[in-house]
Amino acid sequence: MNRDKHKHKYYYLLLVIIYIGYVSLGLPDTVLGVAWPTMRIDLHRSVEWAGLLSTLIILCSSLSGFSSGLFINRVPAGILLMISCFMTGFSLMGFSFAPSFTVLLILGIPLGLGGGCIDAAMNSYIARHYSSKHMIWLHGNWGVGATVGPIIMTSMIAAGHSWRGGYLVISSIQLALGIVFLCSLKLWMEKKASPHSQSEKTSVVVPPERKRVYKDLSAWYSVISFFCYCGVEYGFGLWGATFLINARGFSPESAGYAVSLYWGALTAGRFISGCVADHIGNRKMVYAGIGLCFCGVLILGISSNTIVIWSILLLMGMSLAPIYPCMMHETARRFSEKRANVVIGFQSGSACLGIAVLPSLFGVLSGCIGFASLPFILLAILLGLLTVTVLLNRRT
Repeated sequence: MNRDKHKHKYYYLLLVIIYIGYVSLGLPDTVLGVAWPTMRIDLHRSVEWAGLLSTLIILCSSLSGFSSGLFINRVPAGILLMISCFMTGFSLMGFSFAPSFTVLLILGIPLGLGGGCIDAAMNSYIARHYSSKHMIWLHGNWGVGATVGPIIMTSMIAAGHSWRGGYLVISSIQLALGIVFLCSLKLWMEKKASPHSQSEKTSVVVPPERKRVYKDLSAWYSVISFFCYCGVEYGFGLWGATFLINARGFSPESAGYAVSLYWGALTAGRFISGCVADHIGNRKMVYAGIGLCFCGVLILGISSNTIVIWSILLLMGMSLAPIYPCMMHETARRFSEKRANVVIGFQSGSACLGIAVLPSLFGVLSGCIGFASLPFILLAILLGLLTVTVLLNRRT
């Protein structure tokens, strides 16, 4: 009995630390879009340069995620997370003192590498030691950080501090979390931390299975769907504030809070989806999410009413929330176990590429033809997502 209590104590204590870690991971991911309207003035850059910095960070995060298995298999999870968290914390601190845009680009490299490693290590650990509902709620906790980050930055700017102060606060939180990981290393070493832990033996995906995936059109439809979805979600997150300021007359403070509402709605919807998706079904949840988001973005493109815009941002966040986790969960049902393992890896890489490539293109296009066009660009990507989803569902 005492051993069981001891086991559950480690299980839930470590789960809390992991959740807090994922909140911290989301903090810097959504701050750039809110801070950039004032950052670019200090750094003497035009608006589209945010796309370059964002793309660099995401590509480094993608590279780190793809190669993280080399480290996860050799370094204990707690040590890996501690090192990565200190790496991101010091990089963000460097942001607050960066004298030029070039320095930001240099600091973006360790920021992306550290963030990608944290993401991969936490997902890997949760997958091995915790149930599926905790995986869904894990990504909900990222949304908590993604919501709080813009609030911190906006509040600092509204209080008369510069964007540098906002990054300094966020870096302090990251460094504090690194200390938490340092103090909790024994928990990560506890092999009986989870009463639901799976065997350490994992199935090895043989190369021929990967070659079959290359030839599987259904797999590629699935991969493309993640590329499109992440482009829409992060594309509005990055450029939403700029759109509201330039095309809808919002003040920087109001635009920052509006984008925070968007991320907050996405977070709330993600927690709710973890409770109801099993009853409604993944495919219906995805269709409903795409449909509602399409309607919301269409209204956003034609309406300038402030109340309507705030309502639409709430709708957009809630409608996008279940799409990613439901698509990921459905992958295991579409393909055999070995093939699903390969496809899920490709989906994760495609998601990173979608975040890196599409928002950058949005910035270039909007910079050329005006930011009022942003909703219509998003509509085109949503149509692409709907198309590949329909084709995928017909085949699997």
